[in-house]
Amino acid sequence: MAPAFTPRTVTLLAPHMAACAEAAFAQLEASRGEPVNLLGVMQDLSPAVACTSMFSLEVDAFGPQLRALLLSYADGVGRPRASDFILPPRVPTLATLRRARFRRRWRALILAIIARRRAAHHPGAPRDLFDLLSEAYGDREEDLLADEVSTMIFAGHETTGLTLFWACYLLANAPDWRRAVRREARRVDLSPGGAGSAVGALPQTRAVVDEALRLYPPAYMTARQAVADHALCGVPVKRGAIVLMPFTLLHTDPRLWTSPERFDPGRFLGPEKPDRYSFLPFGAGPRVCIGAQLATSEAVLVLARLLRDNDLVLDDDGPVLPVGSFATRPSRSPTFRLLPAA
Repeated sequence: MAPAFTPRTVTLLAPHMAACAEAAFAQLEASRGEPVNLLGVMQDLSPAVACTSMFSLEVDAFGPQLRALLLSYADGVGRPRASDFILPPRVPTLATLRRARFRRRWRALILAIIARRRAAHHPGAPRDLFDLLSEAYGDREEDLLADEVSTMIFAGHETTGLTLFWACYLLANAPDWRRAVRREARRVDLSPGGAGSAVGALPQTRAVVDEALRLYPPAYMTARQAVADHALCGVPVKRGAIVLMPFTLLHTDPRLWTSPERFDPGRFLGPEKPDRYSFLPFGAGPRVCIGAQLATSEAVLVLARLLRDNDLVLDDDGPVLPVGSFATRPSRSPTFRLLPAA
């Protein structure tokens, strides 16, 4: 898939991202001052971006079905269960049966989306991610292409939506950084025509996104199985053992970060960048997330567009805690208010 994820991909897909953000926030701005569930807004926006940037399809065609299935997976069969760790994979359980049923429904929807996109094919240069993936796969099996499309939608929906929510939550308590993002956003062209070049001109907005990823990494943990006996930091690890890496603990280790509990995007703006292996929101090495650049670009563009014309305040001051489930989710969805920005 690597040919489909070169830097040119961001330039190609940024107009789709900007158009979705513009449509979503135009509706919000029509009711400024009213309570708004930003978590829901961001979770609706992510499938819209997926439909348009991946398939050049209107979100109304498949967006509601996509979001319903994605949420049902994250809130239901996608949650780990004790049987997943205790029983061998070949032993059927109620969870595996439910997952098989979900898989059939999901597969049918993805194949229907691909069929509709192929029917709407236009000759010429690639215009979306589907074109790039089709080029990468050529005439190979349609099932492989469907697998890759499924992975991209699943990976992008939950993680990007949650990153945007946490960034908004953090900014609601940081008026100086809200103003910094707004000043920066007003200096660039965030329209679909200018979005491709705008991404690189938003370093402070990118720093806010990186700091949100540090404090609330979407993938809160990863796991690896030792293929041989090994010693890890002086601790013996037996062949077959599962090693867990909780990113949140790494990202808040006081040996690696100054005042790690503080929201400080400035730590990503100085001449000294964090050590590569102290900041792993997308992993590292051969298994690094292939869509990291796309996800970050989407979050930067959406956040800049939101703060360009709006101020953001929390509607309540109750605590919102991170909960590790399918991803790093908030313990509750607080309400926000959008106010006109000076």
